Amino acid sequence: MGTKKYETSIGYKYYWESLNNLPNFVSYFNQLNEIYLTKPKTVLEIGIGNKLIYNQLKEIGIKTVALDINHKLKPDVVGDIRKLSFEDCSFDTVCAFEVLEHIPFSDFENALMELKRVSKKYVIISIPIRKIGLEFYFWAPIIHNIYFYLDIPYPLKQKKIITDKDCHYWEVNKIGYSKKKIKLIVSKYFKIEKDFRPKLNKYHWFLILKK
Repeated sequence: MGTKKYETSIGYKYYWESLNNLPNFVSYFNQLNEIYLTKPKTVLEIGIGNKLIYNQLKEIGIKTVALDINHKLKPDVVGDIRKLSFEDCSFDTVCAFEVLEHIPFSDFENALMELKRVSKKYVIISIPIRKIGLEFYFWAPIIHNIYFYLDIPYPLKQKKIITDKDCHYWEVNKIGYSKKKIKLIVSKYFKIEKDFRPKLNKYHWFLILKK
């Protein structure tokens, strides 16, 4: 995931300091909200990061298990998304936010099959999507808020060589990884109930998937 050397070199402090910003908190809100809407009793979170989602889910009484390849982050289970050590249909909802880009694209479908296998009903993922665009947000009394985002289509090259300093093997909208291509692959295994990019964080593309 990334390169293993890279992934296991990162400590908890890195996640806490680097992910505490407005765009990521917008994503945290959407992660929690989408999980909550599936009304789960049990959740598997793959990629524990700064533990914000994990801790919040446990606080509201949802039985949550965290899996991560990095033992330094102290997940409940150390493991790989490509080979999950759980029985079939073990969790009501399985989520992997900003995780799948950390494995080679050739392993993407295998990871999707594993997510489907251990989920009873729902899988929620988010993937980074490269973008160039214009975002506008305006707030005033009575009017409240006005928001719009304009995408500027521009294909971006994908780096061919992955080194120990890299963490993303691929991202949506880079050449060879179009949004349409990713949707076609995902649709082989799930019904896509919803997909969206949150306001104020268009870099994260959410897909709400049902078996």
